Amino acid sequence: MNARVPGLIDMLRTLVATPSVSSVLPALDLGNRAVIESLAGWLADLGFRVELLPVPGRGDKLDLIAALGQGPGGLVLAGHTD
Repeated sequence: MNARVPGLIDMLRTLVATPSVSSVLPALDLGNRAVIESLAGWLADLGFRVELLPVPGRGDKLDLIAALGQGPGGLVLAGHTD
């Protein structure tokens, strides 16, 4: 494992401490860019191919695609980052 990838507890602390509230009320909506960038960095350090996709019209929101390996079949993990 790459030294830049923190342990599980430190990852969880970082993710929980990062503001990422999603709301239909603009005053409460914080975006998810910081969470996605943390996840993308850790995954890239672990050998994943990562792609960050901007959410149209939202500079503070991103989607993340991370892949490991090649060929037919595979695994997709989907979840929310807010």
